[in-house]
This record gives sequence, C-alpha cells and structure tokens, in this order.
Amino acid sequence: MSYMTPTRPSTPWSIVPANSAAPDGTALAIARLPFAFTQDELLTADAFLKQAERRGHQISLAVLSDLHDLGILKPLFRVGDVAAVGRRIDVPDSADMNPRGWFLQAAAAGRLRDVASEGRTISEPYQRPADETDRRWWNGFLYSSWQLITVGSALTEYELHQRGWGSPASRTLSDRARPGILALCTLSTRHLPSILGTYSIPAGYDGEGLWRSRFDIDDRERLSLVSFNAAGLRSHAEDLLMRAHDTDPMIDWLPLLRHASHKAWQKLKEKPLEAHEKRVAAEILLRAHEELAEDGLLEPLPELGRQGWWTPLHDRLTAGAAADSLDHALGTFGLSPYPRVLMLLEGDTEMVHVPKLLALYGLDRPDRVRVQNVGGSRVNPQLIARYAVSPRIGPARGGEQFLDATPTALVVAMDPENKWATEADRTAQREKLQAAIREEVQRQGADITDKDLDFLVRVFVWGDQTYEFANFTDLELTDALVELATEQKTAGSDTADWRRQAEAEFAAARGSRQDAGVAIGRMRVRTNKPRLAELLWPTLLQEVEAAESDATMGRPVHELVRMVREVVSRLSASGYTLDQPSVSPET
Repeated sequence: MSYMTPTRPSTPWSIVPANSAAPDGTALAIARLPFAFTQDELLTADAFLKQAERRGHQISLAVLSDLHDLGILKPLFRVGDVAAVGRRIDVPDSADMNPRGWFLQAAAAGRLRDVASEGRTISEPYQRPADETDRRWWNGFLYSSWQLITVGSALTEYELHQRGWGSPASRTLSDRARPGILALCTLSTRHLPSILGTYSIPAGYDGEGLWRSRFDIDDRERLSLVSFNAAGLRSHAEDLLMRAHDTDPMIDWLPLLRHASHKAWQKLKEKPLEAHEKRVAAEILLRAHEELAEDGLLEPLPELGRQGWWTPLHDRLTAGAAADSLDHALGTFGLSPYPRVLMLLEGDTEMVHVPKLLALYGLDRPDRVRVQNVGGSRVNPQLIARYAVSPRIGPARGGEQFLDATPTALVVAMDPENKWATEADRTAQREKLQAAIREEVQRQGADITDKDLDFLVRVFVWGDQTYEFANFTDLELTDALVELATEQKTAGSDTADWRRQAEAEFAAARGSRQDAGVAIGRMRVRTNKPRLAELLWPTLLQEVEAAESDATMGRPVHELVRMVREVVSRLSASGYTLDQPSVSPET
C-alpha cells in the first residue's frame, strides 16, 4: 500500500515589477523584494547609536547629524509625514510597530524617501524639536544594520574634516559605501541564514514562503534590483576581509572563531565584533560570486589550497580546503579533545603513581596525556589503536601529507606477562597495533611509514618484574605494608618478627616472579593496592626528585614518564605531516 502526500501548488516568488516610485538602482527598490530586511535589520537613529557603541564607537545624535550633512554616513531611508500617491510602492501590509513595519507602512502610503537622492532640509531634524509635544515623534531616519561596518571609517573621515584636513573625496564616503550596502541588503535574505545557521521569521509571516523565496529569486535578480555590478563582488569582499584582518585584535583566533556558533559570535564586542561582521558581509558577497560563477557569469574564485601565501580570501568564514578544521584549530590552541599521548596501564598501583608523576611535569591536562586503566595484561588494545590513535588525514599540499588533528601516540605499559611476557611477544603485539593503524590510514586514502608508526606506538614493561617489584625494594614495600597492616589493625604487625616475615615474603614472591599481592595475602593483610600506592608515594617522589637533581636514571616508572614527556613535547607543534613512504622501484 502506498500513500500520496498532498502538495499544495505554489507560485514562485519574484521581485515586484519596477515603477517610477521605486526604480531599479535605488534604495527604494529594496522594498519590492519579498521578505526584505527579515534577516538583516533596519535601525532607527537611536538604535544605530546603541549598536555603534557596542562596537566601540561613542557617537552623539548631533555627530550623527553632522555625518549625514557631510555626506560621510547617510541613512538609507527617511519615513516622512506627507503621503504622495505617485510614491506608493506595492508592498505587503504590515501592522508591526518596529522599524521594518514602519518601513513597509511608509512605502505603501507613499511616505518612504531615499535619503541618497534627496537633499537635507531644516525640516528633517535628528533631535526632537523643542516645541514637539507628540510622544510618538521620531526623526524618521532608518539605517541598515550593514552600515555599522562603515562607522569606523566614517569617524576617521569626520575627525579629518574637524581638523581641516578633509578633502572633497572624503565627503563622498557614504556614496562610495552605498553600492556594497545595497547589495548586502538584497543578498542577506538568501545567504545570511546559511552563514549564521539560523533564520528569523517575523511574527505574522509565512516561514515556508520566506524559505522558498530565497531560492526562487536568484543572486543575479537581487543584484540587478539595486544595479550592482556582479563583477565587483569579489573586490568588495576582499576589501572587507583586508580591513577586518588589519583591525581585529583577535585575528590570531580566527581559525577557532570561524567554527563558533552564531550565539558565540554574538558575545563579541567592540573591534572583534566589527571585524567579524565585516567577514560575515564578505562571506555573503563571496557566496553570491560563487553561485554566479557556477552559472558561468563570473570567473571562479581561486583555489586557495595551492597557494603558500596569505590572501584576504584565506580569512573567509568558510575558506574551504585552506581553512583549519575544527580539530586542527583546537590543537593549535591547546584545546584539542585528542590527547598527545594515550597511556594504557593495567594496575591500581600504577593508576595512583603515574598520574601523580605526570602532574609533576605538567602533563596532567587531558589534551596532553590521558591515562586509561585496562584492568589486566590480557587486554587487546587494537581497537583503541585503530580509532583513538590512527592519524586523522587532512589535505595533501606541496608533496606533504598534512594531518587534520593533533596526533595521538599510544604508550602501552604492562607487566612482563601473558602476551607481553617476552621481547618477541611484545614485538608481535606492537606490530599488530601498527598494522591496525596503517590499515585505518590507508582507508583514508593515505599511507604511513614504519618510522611514524614506531613513534606513535610504544610498548613499555617494567623490566623482568611486575610493577611493585620493579620500582620498589623489598624493604620499601615492607615499610608500606606495615603502615597498611597497622591501619587495618592486623594482629602482630607492630612486631619486629612480623616485619621480618613480610620482607621475606616479598623476597620470595620476587624470586618466583609473582605479583606483590601474593606476599601481601600471605601476611593476612587485606589487599588494597590504591592505599598501598599512596603509602609508597613519598618514597617514589623522593627518588624522582633525586634523579632529576642529579640527572641520573630513575626508576622504571620515572623513565616511562620521562619518555612520555618527550613524546608530548614533539607533538606540541602547530602542524603535523606524515613522512612520505618510499616507493620501491618496479622489478
């Protein structure tokens, strides 16, 4: 049985035809675009000042008025009081009491003016007139939120003018910026939601219609609406990216910031926020360029992965192959979720001592060394090696195979027993681990050398004894056991005979290659390896400090941590590549 899902017919969205009230090439033409200013914003003068302050610019209403008069920063629209039939624009009805609602109401009534095409008159004050009694009064000026990215340049021009250093060209800043602003206003509905990962549906609007209109009206139509030459998309975007790069105090954090969510971006303030919004604006323009290039109307953007030098396009929020992956960016800032070393241990005593020793060397952060208790020497770590240690392959550039994430080295530290008993056993196990990693790398379309595998996989044993016997003398073990027996109130543990017997039991267990727990059991002490480890720690710490002071060999566990420290050091660079396997000549 099959079911048919009913579909309702839909008419493709299109731009309202031009008329004399809102001809192409004017700001008024944007009113003919369905769902205009739903993703970007229109701001009153007061709101524009507040948003400018959030970006680090202190501006008074009087200065904003001066910027308008000087042609440095003009509003896009003015909502007038007098309606004119010949100025009416066919727009959707709106009862919203917000800037977008006032914009639509004024357009429908013939009260919307394009500030760029009209001169400023004394009847258009920014500040409330002294004799104005209507509490609803406002100056009627509306700015695009995209004009906030021009405020810094506008204030620089204004300061030059105040000092008498301005030139006639400085008074045309608003006109120079206007084409790009209008282009952003027409393209935002289409591209901004996919950049931010969210889109806004104003109350009373059709969300499905908004979504369909983004695709029904293509970039060529949107740009034609404001007479923007599509050939200028790339140059406008590169100029924005260059200015963001030069002024952003957090530019070094861009590899990480580009992976943040819109909510995280909203937490930025002042110069970082202003620079970020320039990059968002540039991304909108570049996405339009890419779509027009797919249609054969523009040349494709260059492939950044083949260039070894910086260009503005490298700072795109989505820079493709040229951008660091999230894993790589996190590793660069020491925030990688992958440790430099994954250490597998098998015993409770080791799980007390090794983390303490790692902390002495500053290696206790999870992005440096992660310690895992595998519970015994019979463990098979091949799955761990395959999925936790196999390098994550990134792009290949310039004959080098880059990695996408900070590599993780595997260190297996075991007692010399079971599958780790002999050197031959250990070699066999290490080769199995390396084979699993090589297979996983090859599945990613790359290869790995024996040298890199030897670095990434290491097997360590404590010598020819289990952990406690390899790292402590019988006397040291006896001292700790006496303390443990005393805490447990073991009968006779405070006598010299008991101590001598305990030392003899440890010696016997050592000689027969048994675990220290056998001797502890024979002394009728309840086995508590973690507590025994705590009692042994002062002795181990003293030995470690002495070995470091004298630059001498330490006990096996100390040498293990020294080796791990070296591996972490080598894996703490900003980028990694695999050695290229040599190719055997054909015979």
